[in-house]
Amino acid sequence: MFDTFDVLVPDLNMPAGFELRQHQTAFGPDDSVFLYVAEAQFARVLPAREAFSAVEAWTGVPGCEGWTVLLLSAHANAATRDSGSWASFLAALRVILENHPVWRVTCESDCDQHPVETFVLAPGALVDLLDTYRNAAHYPIAFRAECSAL
Repeated sequence: MFDTFDVLVPDLNMPAGFELRQHQTAFGPDDSVFLYVAEAQFARVLPAREAFSAVEAWTGVPGCEGWTVLLLSAHANAATRDSGSWASFLAALRVILENHPVWRVTCESDCDQHPVETFVLAPGALVDLLDTYRNAAHYPIAFRAECSAL
């Protein structure tokens, strides 16, 4: 469903019940960091300068190289398979967004193939939009949503 599902925030605020953990392999920890919600992995966490080769071109936001990116596509795609998992995923996303005064979400089903719409939305409205897309099997998905004009 999602080739891209990224949340961009200036600083990652950790709501209650959310925890950052270094990824563990059979050989010990590696450099990857993940955000967990109630013991479930929710997103990979990276600085924008590591996540994107051309930060401003990708995000449309100048000066955000030091911002944090939550890479959600793998976790969102897994969650779409089950209504309960999807509801939990959307609830966690809403909490993350509500805990950040500034954010931008980028979702695409087929990267760079369709014009990207830009919306200004509250967290609840974004969650409702994503739920509608999943339930209606709406394609293509190609939008950026932000809490206010960045």
